[in-house]
Amino acid sequence: MNVPMAFVSGAVAVIYPPLGAVFPMFAGLAVDACVGLFTIYSSILDEEFTDFCVTLAPNSAPELLPSASPSPAAEA
Repeated sequence: MNVPMAFVSGAVAVIYPPLGAVFPMFAGLAVDACVGLFTIYSSILDEEFTDFCVTLAPNSAPELLPSASPSPAAEA
């Protein structure tokens, strides 16, 4: 991954020199984040361990929509 990232970083440095020094740091951070998220989602979530399971759950209960009842103004 370093060779393509260095190629793109060099191209960015030539096209827009002020961004040339900062772009490799952001590109490396983006690659690290992608690899980390892939590892978490593919290897850790929804895995059955001996006495527990790692999974995602909502923070709050889902809202139930009220039943569709005709309004009194519509009947008149």
